[in-house]
Amino acid sequence: TVRVRASNVVTIRVLANNTLTFDDMPVALSRLQQMIRDRVAGNDQIVVVLETHPDADYGMMIACLDEVKLADARKVSLKTTKP
Repeated sequence: TVRVRASNVVTIRVLANNTLTFDDMPVALSRLQQMIRDRVAGNDQIVVVLETHPDADYGMMIACLDEVKLADARKVSLKTTKP
């Protein structure tokens, strides 16, 4: 188990209805890459947690993961939300 300070964690959630949140704020997929890039630029210790609801569309999770990779985030954790 690795402990990470809360200030170094960004949480992206793919909700059951396929909408996205970025640190609990609604966000469009088209803005996700830039938001992650901005956060990583300010702190190279950022860990991106991609949390997906089991009822969400698998394609949306993959699209989010692609945006995370394009934003050059190096520390990523995948998680499934409990329904």
